[in-house]
Amino acid sequence: MIDFTGVSSITIPEGNVAKIKNAAGEVLWQKPITDPRQEYQRVESLYTAGGSSGGWFLTDFIPNNTSGMELTFSVPSFSDVATMGTRTSASNTRCYIFYPRATTVGYVGWNTAQSWSITTKANTKYITRLNWLASKKAVLLNADGSTVGTKSVSNTLTQQVTPVSVCRYNNATNTPSGGRAMTVYGFRFTQGSEIVREYLPCYRKSDGVIGVYETYTDTFVESQVANGFTKGADIDWEDVTE
Repeated sequence: MIDFTGVSSITIPEGNVAKIKNAAGEVLWQKPITDPRQEYQRVESLYTAGGSSGGWFLTDFIPNNTSGMELTFSVPSFSDVATMGTRTSASNTRCYIFYPRATTVGYVGWNTAQSWSITTKANTKYITRLNWLASKKAVLLNADGSTVGTKSVSNTLTQQVTPVSVCRYNNATNTPSGGRAMTVYGFRFTQGSEIVREYLPCYRKSDGVIGVYETYTDTFVESQVANGFTKGADIDWEDVTE
């Protein structure tokens, strides 16, 4: 029996308790984690050429004002297509993590698309974060973790009704037919001060299907468009949990 006296946090992704900690931060109970190495091979990255036949991922994460998103990516060219996000309708609220529209301007959306004057380069690996661990700001980092730029996000995010998509945003009423050409190295989500989802590029060993493996729910997610991605080089799994 678990002694719940002094419990400080309970993380509940998708209705299943994943971890229970006491006030001292000690783990009292943790959901057993399936070893993905048996069924999947991790890869460095996934690439999609974008457009109507390009690959994209639909997650199960629906953000609100205490949510955070992180994406590690690069783009071969600049266009007016979101890298990752969601919006309530074609003309209503939205949550874009970041999309580079030109070499010296990008956009980040938090109810309304906000222009972000920030210099980026094509075919360059970046890490972008929005409201990371409830900091109420957007951050763009280089691959080594150094900061490219930050942008304050002070208003309250409207509760979204559709889950976050990667390589384009997801509409409740009209999902765009075109995706963004980009390389994905991984992405994750937070709720408050807890990381609740982490997606790693991989492919299924049994049939070679390319997708991402979510480490907190032990779920393999395929592209919404079959054969929409090409994979990078195989790499070791290393540690895939906290």
